[in-house]
Amino acid sequence: MRNSFLKSVRSSFPDSRIVMGKTKVMLVALGRDVESEVVPGVSRLGKYLTGEIGLLFTDREVEQVEAEFEGFWNADYARSGVVASQEVWVRPGEVKTMYGVEGGEEDPLPLAIEPHLRKLGVPTRIKGGKVVLEDAPDGDEGAMEVEEGGYLVCKEGDTLDSRQTSILKILGVRMAEFRIQLNAVYDRTGEEVKELGSRDDGA
Repeated sequence: MRNSFLKSVRSSFPDSRIVMGKTKVMLVALGRDVESEVVPGVSRLGKYLTGEIGLLFTDREVEQVEAEFEGFWNADYARSGVVASQEVWVRPGEVKTMYGVEGGEEDPLPLAIEPHLRKLGVPTRIKGGKVVLEDAPDGDEGAMEVEEGGYLVCKEGDTLDSRQTSILKILGVRMAEFRIQLNAVYDRTGEEVKELGSRDDGA
C-alpha cells in the first residue's frame, strides 16, 4: 500500500490501529493454529493473509468500517498483468508526461530519463535539449509498434507486461484504482471469524 494513501487512512482511524507488513510475520503474530494463536479463534484469519493485506484493530462496528473504506480510493500505476483501460500513444516530437487525465497539463520529460526509455524499447533521443520520439532503430526486435501516429505503448484491453507498465509510469499514466476492501472480521466476543468479501485484494 502506498505510504501517502495509508497515512490518510490512519488519520481516519485515530482510535484504531492499522498494521501492514509481511504476511508470514503477521501470520506468526496471530498464530498459525489453535495451539499458537494469541486469542481463541484468531488463527482462522490466516487464510486471508495473502497478497497486499493489512490488519485493522478497532472497536468500531463492521458497518461503520465498511462505510469509511468506501470513501478511500486512489488512482495508481498499473502493474504487470493488469488489463489496459485505454489506448496510449507517444506522439511524434517532444515527449511529455500525460498523467492519464484527458486534457490535463503535460510537462516535458527530464533528460535523465531518456536512456531508460530507450532501454525499454521506446525510440527516443535528445534533440535541442528535449526528449523527442524518433523512428524505431533498425534491428530492434524488442521495440513496440511504431506507426505514423507515433509509438503505440498499449491498446485498450491489452494485458500489460512489465515493460509497458514501466513506460506508463514514466509517462504518468495511471490505469489502476487502489481501494481497501474488508475481507474478514474477527469477533473476540464470539471467538469467530466472519468472511465479508472476496480475497483478491484488501485489508
